[in-house]
Amino acid sequence: MRLDVRGLVLTATVLTAAFTCGAAAAPNGTVKLYVTNSLGDDITVIDLGTLRVIGDIKVGEGVHGVCAPANGRQLFTTIESENNLKLVDTATNQVTDTIALTGRPNQCAATPDGRFVGVPIRNGNSVDIVDMAESGKSSPGQASAQLL
Repeated sequence: MRLDVRGLVLTATVLTAAFTCGAAAAPNGTVKLYVTNSLGDDITVIDLGTLRVIGDIKVGEGVHGVCAPANGRQLFTTIESENNLKLVDTATNQVTDTIALTGRPNQCAATPDGRFVGVPIRNGNSVDIVDMAESGKSSPGQASAQLL
């Protein structure tokens, strides 16, 4: 099977207007694409080896950003309507933890080891830095950013 990367990039560009995407490699070698359905309450899971939808993860109304550390065992997602960050176990596709944030989250970014997750706060002109080693302790405003 051959995958035209140019077509995939074009598709991703079209999708990013309405959805946020993130990819993670599972420990078994399966590469999955996680697509947030920001007008809904779930994340669609796509197996990139077969290009088939293999699941949906219910996380909450207004799901927005998604990111994963390099090991692919966890997925982090922001829920705008709840002002929180949720952790998902990628082996079970179940939410395992919810961390309150200081305001309305937008995207998120995880360090490669998954220790820290940065979440821009839309209504606070700041970034919450979540230390996952400290049981999800959030340090609001440790890194401030002017929103453009």
